[in-house]
Amino acid sequence: MSDYELRIYVYGPGTQDPSHWVFGLHKVDADLGTILHVLIIGQDANGTLYQVDRRTGVSLESKSSRGSFQLARFPGLLKGKYEEVIMAEGPPRNGDNCQHWVYEVTLSLEAEELVASGTAQMVHGLIGLSANDVRSKLGERWLPAGRK
Repeated sequence: MSDYELRIYVYGPGTQDPSHWVFGLHKVDADLGTILHVLIIGQDANGTLYQVDRRTGVSLESKSSRGSFQLARFPGLLKGKYEEVIMAEGPPRNGDNCQHWVYEVTLSLEAEELVASGTAQMVHGLIGLSANDVRSKLGERWLPAGRK
């Protein structure tokens, strides 16, 4: 069975509004895979309302893609476990956004020992940064959009 990887994909520049972050779960070097993220579904008195969304067989990059970075590489037999942990995290609340949700999920992945210790702390340090600042902070770990 092929190896898979879990990456965080960054969409949009993140200069005016925060960049959108999604988890990409796919075979190594694949163009298509599963994205897991949160979508805005409305507003209420407490702020923005989100829902967790899972899409399979989709392109991992779009015109707004800036790049990505790997959180884990693993045997395909574990793909279901990764999806289970990610989908178990409820949508963000209380003014948090997709970046906070990705961080919270990464904490859960770390607790399940599906990503290396310290990964959640690294992700937390990227919240609120522009895509260019994320790229700069990650250095060699950053994979620009359009490159494998």
